Amino acid sequence: MSGKDESSQVFINAHNRSNASLFVFRFIPDGPSTVSLTPPTVTYTPTEGQTIPTITCSADCSPACTYSWTKDGQSYTTGSGLQLTNIQRGQGGVYRCTASNGYGSDVSVNVNVIVHYSPGTSIAMTPPDTTYTRTEGDTLPDITCTADCRPGCTFVWTRPDNTNFTVSSVLSLGQLDRSEHGTYRCTARNVVGESTIMISVTVQYGPGTSISLSPPDTIYTRTEG
Repeated sequence: MSGKDESSQVFINAHNRSNASLFVFRFIPDGPSTVSLTPPTVTYTPTEGQTIPTITCSADCSPACTYSWTKDGQSYTTGSGLQLTNIQRGQGGVYRCTASNGYGSDVSVNVNVIVHYSPGTSIAMTPPDTTYTRTEGDTLPDITCTADCRPGCTFVWTRPDNTNFTVSSVLSLGQLDRSEHGTYRCTARNVVGESTIMISVTVQYGPGTSISLSPPDTIYTRTEG
């Protein structure tokens, strides 16, 4: 015959023909020692818009543990499961699951979420002008192409004839020549996608020595009539 009282003791009376014995077992509460994750992955690199499978936190503790999640040190959710659906770039960060049951020390485990995303509409230029009109010989300021993307973007500037001009975020034309007239394109690209922005450069110039005649003769001798 056995029973359990409020002090977590179990009494067992044992009887046989020769003697009777009383055994007392005390159940000692046990705090969590380690926390595990299912699945066991600790770093995720989803693309924006994707869903991460539910991450479940568990620990061996008696009485049963309660669980809470924080994100970058701020309270995020309670319960053992972490759900991140249609994930956006702002949801990247360090998530920590903490298990506790009031006995022993709380234990935690971290999950790092790095959200990948394309440049999208973040592509921009500094200065922000998209049209430049200059006189031949003027100096055009350097134009820098920027974009918010993860992993970081590479940049390529393309000439008006669609040939690559420079593999850099900076377009540096310096002193302008009439041949540099046209539309320049900056493309920001990473493994997720790419975006393009354009500027128009108009180079004005005078006739200089380019004036000519057609036919090219400069002296004509003719008989009257």
